[in-house]
Amino acid sequence: MARRILIVGEIHFVDENGVECAPQIEEDSIAVELSENEDPNVIGEEFLGRGYSAYTTLTGHDAERFTGKTYTTEELRNKWEVCTKFISYEENVWHEDGELQLFDSEEAAKAELDDHIETCESAVECGYMDEAPTHDEFVIRTVL
Repeated sequence: MARRILIVGEIHFVDENGVECAPQIEEDSIAVELSENEDPNVIGEEFLGRGYSAYTTLTGHDAERFTGKTYTTEELRNKWEVCTKFISYEENVWHEDGELQLFDSEEAAKAELDDHIETCESAVECGYMDEAPTHDEFVIRTVL
């Protein structure tokens, strides 16, 4: 079967100069390499149910040209994310080197969040920030 990639979030087919290029995902997006028996709509709807904004599927030439990092759905069911709580949804806004940051365990995600809050508290003490976030403003969960 031909390669199929589910992109959750935004994707672009042009570079910063407007020239067509291989598909590129935004840093808050996730690329999922689908197996032949996975329905992209079922997996996509699962992401939407967890607060992600949109999904699309790359097939054919676009899927073959895609060179970004991909995960399998099984890998994502074993990855953790730190999400910021908003009024009606939760969103993963944690990025590192232009990629959405995912963690191999709940403990690793919690340690990252603790470190972030501690850094913010220090910034408040130094006058660089007005207020530090609290743990109540975040949720740690599995990606899928």
